[in-house]
Amino acid sequence: MKNKEIPELVVRRLNLYARCLGYLEEMGVLTVSSKELGDRLGIADTLVRKDLSYLGEFGHRGVGYYVSQLRHSIRKMMGADKPRALVIVGAGNLGLGIGKYHQHFLDNHRVVAYFDTDPEKIGQSVEGIPIYPMEKMEEIVAGMGVELAVLAVPKDQAQRAAEKLVLAGVRGILNFAPIALQLPPTVRVAYADLTLELQNLAYFLEKEANSTSPAGFVISRRRKEG
Repeated sequence: MKNKEIPELVVRRLNLYARCLGYLEEMGVLTVSSKELGDRLGIADTLVRKDLSYLGEFGHRGVGYYVSQLRHSIRKMMGADKPRALVIVGAGNLGLGIGKYHQHFLDNHRVVAYFDTDPEKIGQSVEGIPIYPMEKMEEIVAGMGVELAVLAVPKDQAQRAAEKLVLAGVRGILNFAPIALQLPPTVRVAYADLTLELQNLAYFLEKEANSTSPAGFVISRRRKEG
């Protein structure tokens, strides 16, 4: 299956597997089964095996998967083993927080520049990363050859900022602004809308609150009361 295009949902799960495998590697775990990996992530072992089949044959009967080998193979397929520079548009609390997280926790992703409109921030640097004016974004991003960007600006600025990034050669954007960007189909956009995610959680909490209690829970209560 190595030459097949991998569906987006599978890509997301493969990245989850790689992260989990990284934790296992830090713990000194040498091998893991598809069931153990699935149990840690709440994913069925049959689906884990199907997802991992995109990498080829890695499982060993009676042993499972070698943690380090599997993690390396996933990261290589995902392109995570290559150093990648990224810029953050918006040097407010959100943008700076994302930048600090990337610098300390995401290997091979290196923040090289911030962009902002606040004259008091322009010319400053955060942990050695300079903050540039928005009007120079196209020139600087193109000069650095950056292909990844994070948008952490108000929604009324997001579309224009995204267009400038695309003109500068950016091909992947993580958008935190609550707006759907209109960009060429050659540009990949991922959305991180905290409000929507909280609304989704609220819906499921409300649904569970209004549903009948699970049978197992009712039985256990009755036994305790008896």
